[in-house]
Amino acid sequence: MTAAASTFTSQQLVEQAELYIKNNQFQQAIWSYQEAGNHTLAEKFKKELELRMKASSPASGFIDILIDKKLSFHKGYLSTGEHVIAKFYHIENEVLAYQVSEALGLYLIPATVDRIYKFNGREYRISVQIMVDDTIAGFEGPLRGAADFTIRPYPPEYKNLYLLDYLLSNGDRHEGNWLLLWRDRVVAIDHGFIFREPILLDIPDEYLPGDEVAQKLLHFKLKNTVGVSPANIRAFNQRRDIVIERLKVLKRLPRVSPYEKALETCINSLASINALL
Repeated sequence: MTAAASTFTSQQLVEQAELYIKNNQFQQAIWSYQEAGNHTLAEKFKKELELRMKASSPASGFIDILIDKKLSFHKGYLSTGEHVIAKFYHIENEVLAYQVSEALGLYLIPATVDRIYKFNGREYRISVQIMVDDTIAGFEGPLRGAADFTIRPYPPEYKNLYLLDYLLSNGDRHEGNWLLLWRDRVVAIDHGFIFREPILLDIPDEYLPGDEVAQKLLHFKLKNTVGVSPANIRAFNQRRDIVIERLKVLKRLPRVSPYEKALETCINSLASINALL
C-alpha cells in the first residue's frame, strides 16, 4: 500500500492537505492532493516546493557534509524552514529515482532536487531531499523483524515499491531505507545504490502494476540522463519492457486510444528530430 486512500474520502484528503499547508508540511499536502485526485494543486505545490529547495539558502546542517566528505548524508534545514537531507554523493541516482517515481504515478519518494551550494568561496553540487516528519522506520512498523527486503520478500501490498526497485535495479531496500507515514503509506528513501543488479529477472505476477501505473509505464522510457550511463539506461528500459510484455501475456495492459498512439508517434518523431539537431 502506498497511501491512505482506502481510509479517507477525497474531500477529507483535500481538507487534510489544507491543514498540512497551514502547518508548512508541503510534502504531506502534495501526497494528500495526489490521493484525492487533485493533480492540479498537487503539481502546483510540488513545483513551488522544488523551487524553494533549489533556491533557498541552507540555514543549518549543510556545512558538516562539506567539511567531512566521508559523510554520505546530513540532515539540515533550509532558510524557508524545510527539513531536508543533503547528500554529497550519488546525486544523479537520488534525483532520477524521484523523477521515475513521479513520472509513473508511484509517489513514493519525497521531493528531491540537485542544487549548487556555495561554501568558503567554492561551489558544491549536492542533492537535497525533503525529510518527512511523523514517520516510522520499516523496522519499527508492523513488519518489524521482516522489513529487510534485501533478504525477505516484499509484501504484495507493497507492489509499487517492488516495481520501483525492480526498474531501478535497487538491491538496497533494507529496513532502514523505507518509512511509514500514516501507518500505511510507504515512503522510499536512500537511492544511492541503484543500478547494482545486472541480471534481468522476470517480475512476479503479484508485483505487476495496476492500470493507472501500467498506462504511464507504457508511455515511459528512460532517455539520455546526466550522470546515468547508457548501459544503465538500457537496463532500465529492458526491465520496463519485461513488465510490459508480461502484462500483454496476461491481457492486463490498458488499451491505448488512437489519439494516444498518434500523440506518442508525434513525440517520438520530435525527439528523433531534436537528436539530430
